[in-house]
Amino acid sequence: MKLSVAGQDQSASLGNEIAAEAARLAQVPGGIGALDPAHSARQLAAATSEADYLQHYLKLLRMRQGVRTSDFYIPRRAGWVGHFVACIKARLWRLLRYQHDRLTLQQNLINELAAHAVEFQQEAWQQEVADLKRRVAALEQKNGVGSA
Repeated sequence: MKLSVAGQDQSASLGNEIAAEAARLAQVPGGIGALDPAHSARQLAAATSEADYLQHYLKLLRMRQGVRTSDFYIPRRAGWVGHFVACIKARLWRLLRYQHDRLTLQQNLINELAAHAVEFQQEAWQQEVADLKRRVAALEQKNGVGSA
C-alpha cells in the first residue's frame, strides 16, 4: 500500500498508524468488525437458483432487520479542539439517546413487519407452486401423459 499526502510518499510514517487504528476500530463493540463476513450481501451472488437466493436473502433480512443503537466510536481531530468537540458530541448523543431509542424501536417494529410480510409471501408462492405441480401431475396421470 502506498500512502501519498500532498504528493509526498508517507507510507512509512502513516502505514503503521492506519493499520493500528483499523485494528482498534475492528474491536469496538458495534463497530466495523461487528458483522460477520459470512453474513454479507455479497454472498447472494453465490446463489445457484432463485430458491437458494430467496432463502439466503430472507436469512440476511432476518439477521439485519434491526437498527442497532450501541455506542460507537466518534472520530476526532488531534489536539484540544478535537477532544473538546468529541466531548460535546458524546454529551449530545447521551442527551438524545432516549429519543433515538424510541424512534429505533418504532423502526425495528416496522422492519420486523416487513420481514414477516416477505416471508409470508414467499411461503404463499411456494405453496401455490406446489399445488400447481400436484394439479398438473394429476391431470397428466388422468390423461395418460407421462412427464419426462
